Amino acid sequence: MKKIIIIISILVVSFVICSKRVTGQNQNLSISDNANKKVVTIGEIDYLEETYFTPSGLFSLNEMIESLDVEVFTEDRVEVFPDPKFGLGSILTITRATPVKVIDARKEQVYRTWKAKVSELFEEVGIEVGDKDKISVNLDQNLSFDMEIKITRVLSGSDFEYEDIDYKTVTKKDPNLERGVTKISQTGRKGKKKLIYNITRENGIEISRKLVSTEIIREVEDRVILEGTKITILGTGRATWYRQISGNTAAHNTLPMGSEVIVRASNGKSVRVKIVDRGIKSGAIIDLSADAFGQLASLGTGVINVTLEKP
Repeated sequence: MKKIIIIISILVVSFVICSKRVTGQNQNLSISDNANKKVVTIGEIDYLEETYFTPSGLFSLNEMIESLDVEVFTEDRVEVFPDPKFGLGSILTITRATPVKVIDARKEQVYRTWKAKVSELFEEVGIEVGDKDKISVNLDQNLSFDMEIKITRVLSGSDFEYEDIDYKTVTKKDPNLERGVTKISQTGRKGKKKLIYNITRENGIEISRKLVSTEIIREVEDRVILEGTKITILGTGRATWYRQISGNTAAHNTLPMGSEVIVRASNGKSVRVKIVDRGIKSGAIIDLSADAFGQLASLGTGVINVTLEKP
C-alpha cells in the first residue's frame, strides 16, 4: 500500500512538473523563470523561499541545480521531492538564508545567516564591537533580507609632537663698557617643548586632535646684548664759537678730524659735533660753530664751561 502511495505521488508531481514546463515553454521562459518566490516566516524572521520544477532525466541534486542556472549558497536550505534518483523530475525548494551586508571600517562582507538578531549574527561570525564604535543599527534589532550594517571603528589614544620655542633678544646696560660699545654676552638658544594630544580616529582617519598637556623638554635661553653706559671724558675746559663753520661742527687741536664728540655744558645741555677744523689759539678746549654753540647758550655769552665726552 505504501509503495502505491509513493508511486501515485510521483506521478502527480511529474504531471505538475510537465504542466509547468509546458507553460513555461509557451511563454518563452527559462526553467529558472518558472520559480515561485514567496516570503515565509520562521520564528519572527521572514525568509525568501524559491520553488523550482526540474525536468525529468536528472538523477542528482547537483544536476538539477545546474539545469536551473541558480546560485545556491552553503547556508541556504534545499529540499527536493521526489528523490532525484527516479529521474522523473522534482520540486526543488530553496529557502534562502538571510543575506546581510556588513561594512566594517570600509571593508564590505556579505554574511548569510539563520540568526534572528544583529547581536547573534555578530557572535556567529566573530565580529566584536568596542565601547566607542558606532553601529548603524541596534544590536537587538531583527535581521532582514538584504540588510546593510555599517560599523565605524573609533579609536582614541595619545600622540605627541615637538615644537621649538624661539628665544628673545634682551639688551642690558653695562656700566663697565664704554658708551656706544655693545657686546654679546649670551648667544641665545631655542627651547623645546613636547605637545601631548588626545587623538580620535574613525576607520583609521583622524577626526579630532585635542591638546591635553605641554611639557618643557629644554628651557629657552635668551640672546643677551650688553650696551655700554660708561662715559669717557675727553677733556674739560672752555668752549667758544666762530662763524667760519656752520651746522653741528667744531674745531679742536688734537681730536682726529672727522671724529665726533659730545659737548656738555655746565647747565646740563649738550650737543654732538663733528671735528672739522684746527687752529684754536684762545686757550679754549673747543671752538664751536655758531649753530652748535647756540644749542648750549646764547651767542652773546661768548664763552662757557664744558666737558667733552666720547659718544
